[in-house]
Amino acid sequence: MAKRIWEEYHIPGGKAVGVPYPLMPMHQRRDLRKVVELCIVSNFVEVYLAREGHKNPVGINFLEKVQMPHMSPSTAQCWPASATC
Repeated sequence: MAKRIWEEYHIPGGKAVGVPYPLMPMHQRRDLRKVVELCIVSNFVEVYLAREGHKNPVGINFLEKVQMPHMSPSTAQCWPASATC
C-alpha cells in the first residue's frame, strides 16, 4: 500500500516552484480502494509524526475525524469505541 502511494505521489527532488501538487481523489459514499489506502496511510503518518521526539500519548480528535474527508476505514471501525484503537 505504502509503495503504491509512494510511486504515485513522491516527487524526487521536491516539487518545482509554481507547479501544483497532484490532486487527490475525492471521498464518496463508496470510496475507491485508492482513496481508502491514501486515507489509511495518511492517518498513520499523522500519528507517526506526532509521536516523534517524545514518549507521551498522542490523541486523535474524533469529532474532527468523523467529517467525510477525514473518515478512514480505521477510524470508522473505532467509532464510537475508545480512542485506543
